Amino acid sequence: MGHDSVVIGTPTRAANHLDVEMNKQSIAPPRSRSCSVSPLLLATFTITLTIVGLSAATLYFQLEFANTRVFEPPIPGVMPGRNKPKVILAQDIDWPPYAYIATPPEGDLEVAGFGHDVAKGLESVCDIEVVTRQTAWSQCWDGSSTAIGSDLDNGVFHGCMTYTHTAGVRNRYMDFSYGILSANKPAGILTPRFGW
Repeated sequence: MGHDSVVIGTPTRAANHLDVEMNKQSIAPPRSRSCSVSPLLLATFTITLTIVGLSAATLYFQLEFANTRVFEPPIPGVMPGRNKPKVILAQDIDWPPYAYIATPPEGDLEVAGFGHDVAKGLESVCDIEVVTRQTAWSQCWDGSSTAIGSDLDNGVFHGCMTYTHTAGVRNRYMDFSYGILSANKPAGILTPRFGW
């Protein structure tokens, strides 16, 4: 064998030096890689993440309130009672001592009267929350058209206070509570008959 022939598997001194030089040249310094993501892929990821977040929030809300019962007919814009029914009753303010406005020192210009007092007294015996508010009598019962008042019919409140149960057309539209006064003025609560 001559000096310039190489036996396979047996490195020579020249080959070793050459391999080292080639290895030095082939080892490139590490370079930073920039990641370019298409805007469509980024938007898809963002939307997916948002949907997952909203779904998780919705599930949490449903589980949190899954055992919540609705105790009373819903009124738009009014949060129902959490632990007991919240009943909203209305009255006008022109029939003292049954329905009027309490002025200082009696009250802070809120609805008052015998009807209000009886309604608030129900909280102690019926385990309900009662909210009283003012309305026009015609919004409870429209005497000019002999029909249920538009606010009571549209569910702005649950019922009206200090109404007398008269025979006739009112029974087709509404239900009446028992009287809260003696027989000569058997005023009670008037509620819609249908729709809830």
